[in-house]
This record gives sequence, structure tokens and C-alpha cells, in this order.
Amino acid sequence: KREIDSVGGLLIYRDGIAKGRGRLETDTGQYDNLKEILCPSACCALYRHKMLDDIGHFDSDFFAYCEDTDLGLRARRAGWKALSVPASIVYHCYSGTGGTYSHTKAFLVERNHLWVAWKNFPLTWNMGLPFYVFLRYLMQFYGTLSGKGSAAKFVESYSAKDVIVIVIKAYLAALKGLPSILRKRRLLRRRMSHREFAGILTKHAISAKALALMD
Repeated sequence: KREIDSVGGLLIYRDGIAKGRGRLETDTGQYDNLKEILCPSACCALYRHKMLDDIGHFDSDFFAYCEDTDLGLRARRAGWKALSVPASIVYHCYSGTGGTYSHTKAFLVERNHLWVAWKNFPLTWNMGLPFYVFLRYLMQFYGTLSGKGSAAKFVESYSAKDVIVIVIKAYLAALKGLPSILRKRRLLRRRMSHREFAGILTKHAISAKALALMD
């Protein structure tokens, strides 16, 4: 199979959502070099036991989606690094847990990306969170009009009312979990400054347009 799901790593958007590096590209050898990445997608990852002892395991409150982003960002903040090893190949059933364009996946992603941001992002990034969420929604709306991206596929099965209800439920659930998320934020191991961490996030960023118009 020549279509790439993820080249071992995730790219992060400013609202906490991440996408696989190289997703849906045709594999022509463009990612064949060993490279440092932000953090791995858990569909194909090896974690050091020492790292997990240091920072903890997956946050079970997430259940599914964005939990690998949370773990990876906690690791980076604690000073751990991640590498993409192109010689390792895994075949992955994308969104096998919740379904590619399902109510369950939409709810979990919309709830969990907020938890990722609130728990891990520098305070200055969280101050701009509403703007970047709105910008992503704007790009996704454009995607529905142009027939591009996951939002366009989602509205083939769900009405605008369904989308609004899912988002409201997700945000209410996110707010309900906020006290717990803030307690966990205070317990994070921080071995670099906010500025250093923001620099790492920026280096491995994805734009709202690229994120929204990708399946």
C-alpha cells in the first residue's frame, strides 16, 4: 500500500487537534530519513518504560482520540524526544474505534482537543484558543461548501442541527472535566520553559486550512 496514514508523527494545530505527518500522501520515499518528530501516533509507537514511569501512562479520561497527543506533549514537556523510524511499517485501520465520520468520533475529538490544550499548552496559547477554534470551524465550513475534508464527508450523514448538538455536548463535557484537567496540569513535569515548549509546538504545527481540508 502506497498511501500514507502517518509518517510516525503528529502535527499539532493551535486548538489541540493533531493530524498525522504526511497523511494521505503517496509514499515516494520522501520520508525515508530518520527524523525527530513532535510525538508519535499511538497506532504505531514504542514508548520507553522509563519515560512512562516518569510522566505516567495514557489519560483514561480521554478514552479515545487525542490521548496519544496528550501523552506525547507531556513527554516533550518533560524533556523526552521522539523519532520517526521509516523502516518500521504498520497497517492501520483509521478511526477503527469510533468510525471515520461518526457521532462518537466527532464528540470525542471536540471534547478531547480542548483537554489537550488546557492541560498542555502554554498559557499564552490557551488565551488565543477561542480564535483558533473559530478559525478551524470557518475552514471546515468552507470545506463543506467545496466538498473537501472530513467535515464535508460528515455532513453527508448528519444535519447542521446534529453538528451543533454534538459540539454543544462536547463542550459541556469538556467544561465538566476542566477541574480535573487543571489538577493534572499542575502535576505535569516541566523541564523546559513555556517559550521553549511553544517553539517546539510551532516547529511541528499544521494550519487550520490544511487540517480542515484533510480527511
